[in-house]
Amino acid sequence: RFGNGMYTSKTSSKAARYSHNGQPSKYKVMLLNNVAVGKTYQTQALILSVSFGLISEQVCGLPGTALNFDETCVYNDDAMRPTYLILYNA
Repeated sequence: RFGNGMYTSKTSSKAARYSHNGQPSKYKVMLLNNVAVGKTYQTQALILSVSFGLISEQVCGLPGTALNFDETCVYNDDAMRPTYLILYNA
């Protein structure tokens, strides 16, 4: 949606949709991260092209007409710090 980056959401049910196991298991794993977003570009658009030059800024997708839940995309590995590993029974 916002190009190649690391996507996060404050909404755990949205994040859970992207949790996939490589092998059959009744458990799923999710990371709870601290994310330093800094300067952001906020949008309700469904798709943004990387050609807009947003790589230098983090993108915050806001719920609205195109998004049901928030999502943030960061393009720098140093912007994300894993804090907790959550293992849950799916």
